[in-house]
Amino acid sequence: MSIWDNISLFGTSRGEAVGISVRNIPAGIRIDESMIMQMLERRKAKSIGTTARVEADEPILLSGIHKGVTTGETLCVIFKNVDAEQSEDTRNHIPRPGHADYTANIASGGFADLRGGGSYSGRLTLGLVYAGAVAKQYLLLRDIEVLAKLKSIGYVVDEDMDIAEPNIDDWLYCQMLDLPLLRDSSQLQARDLIEKAKFKGDSLSAGIECLIYNFPIGLGGNHFESIESILSQGIFAVPGVKAVQFGERPSAMVYGSKYNDPFYYTEDYAILTKTNHCGGILGGRSNGMPIYFLVDMKPTPSIGLRQQTVDISRKKDVEIEQRGRNDVCIGIRACPVIESIAALWAMFTLAGSTE
Repeated sequence: MSIWDNISLFGTSRGEAVGISVRNIPAGIRIDESMIMQMLERRKAKSIGTTARVEADEPILLSGIHKGVTTGETLCVIFKNVDAEQSEDTRNHIPRPGHADYTANIASGGFADLRGGGSYSGRLTLGLVYAGAVAKQYLLLRDIEVLAKLKSIGYVVDEDMDIAEPNIDDWLYCQMLDLPLLRDSSQLQARDLIEKAKFKGDSLSAGIECLIYNFPIGLGGNHFESIESILSQGIFAVPGVKAVQFGERPSAMVYGSKYNDPFYYTEDYAILTKTNHCGGILGGRSNGMPIYFLVDMKPTPSIGLRQQTVDISRKKDVEIEQRGRNDVCIGIRACPVIESIAALWAMFTLAGSTE
């Protein structure tokens, strides 16, 4: 059984509500609700490069937390859809390029609710962020930090973070920003690029980097149970993810003598490595260094430019121009989602190791 079998997402983008149910969250976690709301706030649409759809995103807790403490029962939370603009439902016979419309239509025999992306929409990540905020509070009790920020927007790339001895304050600082890039110049360049793409009716890709700091040594497994195998499954559940890279890209260094991370003893005889090219993972297990991975998000498929598609009902080629309220760069709001996936993986892995 995969740890991800504990999680179920439900609802659709333009339906009554979206939500999540999560089994096997450890009992006894005292929950700071303000931390949950801060995480949800980071996922909300901001003025720069994000959708004009405005939702309160107020969680309605059905079970799993009582008097501010997790009960061990299934955590179930829903979020009402209030600002659900109802556009003409043409997606079943005129699929939008880059969306799940065509494949969902085929899989459902033409009956899928594809308004706003339906169940394939990024709106369903709301529940993941709520559950991720709960998981982060479990991890903080064990001095484990899970942090994510933008690495890039389009061709604008932020400065490299030290992943062997990370400055946690820099990561925390980025979480307070509408554009979570560390360097001021990167923020300015990204804003300019976003404005240009928005003016043209186009969209932008993004890179998200994530750090799991102070995770215990030796957890994970080999082959199909490796950290990379299990964590990747959760990451690819996030709409728009196209690639994940653990540690630094080997082809950027070529030689093993440059890529290998030399071991050394600290003054108190702990074993660490001088570099962290492997991203804190050796043989599928944590090695005591920070776990680091980079996620590539595709450009938002909903764009204002005319695109070629087909009209299935008439069996002819047509053009489509989307005029909805769309993010210019979905990666901006995906940072807390990726962070939540990492936190949930870390919580389930750590809790399972102590059973």
